[in-house]
Amino acid sequence: MSLLNVTVKKAHFEGPQSSQYNSYVTLKLQNVKSTTVTVKGPSPCWEQDFLFETNDVNQGLLIEVWDKGIIWDRAIGYHYLPLPQVPFSHEDGPGQWLSLDGELVMMDGEVVGTKIPTGHSILMDCRFELPFDPENTEGPDLQRKLELLNNIMDQEARNEQARRQYQYYGHCK
Repeated sequence: MSLLNVTVKKAHFEGPQSSQYNSYVTLKLQNVKSTTVTVKGPSPCWEQDFLFETNDVNQGLLIEVWDKGIIWDRAIGYHYLPLPQVPFSHEDGPGQWLSLDGELVMMDGEVVGTKIPTGHSILMDCRFELPFDPENTEGPDLQRKLELLNNIMDQEARNEQARRQYQYYGHCK
């Protein structure tokens, strides 16, 4: 089980209508969907954190940015982030500006990417949490096991060398 930590920081929208946007972000990973609050303007700032659990790090995170409407919402842009590109870290980072595209790329009913740049961008910080050992009990235990394994491997190598020497010298007599 891996924990994906996502921070939706802010966005920058281009064009004459951008000042009228009342935008929010939707994050989708497998069957889980999370949404930010709605913020008005061409440079909205959310600074919202989300945490996703996943067993398959070969999936992707779909980032959707929407303009909230009176009757219906309109897509501003999409970005598909493959999880293998997401680093492992204990600390938040400055984030990365991601370009938003206008269309989803589908394969076998699954989103696999995006296309057609919109000129809009979003600042996201995505990272996988490193395993946490609050009492630091696992480290010394793993070190001891590694030393035992190395000793066993050294002993087996010495035994194999002795066996080969015996076979070699045994055949020479």
